[in-house]
Amino acid sequence: MRALPRRMSTLLPIAFVLAAMASVQMGASIAKTMFLFYYLSTALPYTLEMYALTRLPARTFGTLMSIEPAFAALIGVVYLHE
Repeated sequence: MRALPRRMSTLLPIAFVLAAMASVQMGASIAKTMFLFYYLSTALPYTLEMYALTRLPARTFGTLMSIEPAFAALIGVVYLHE
């Protein structure tokens, strides 16, 4: 039963890509890029967090999750100049 959410998180964006391709004359290369962008920005980090949750002690994992927004803000300041 745990595999169902993982499959859904992978298959759901395909429906959105297909809908976008139907409404706009979009090539297959753009659709592949959209799916790759989705996967790398959403599904991959979530999968890695779940993997780390099983390997790290709860205290360490909690600390890392607590400082994640601070690192995101730091990256926004340094790389995006926001």
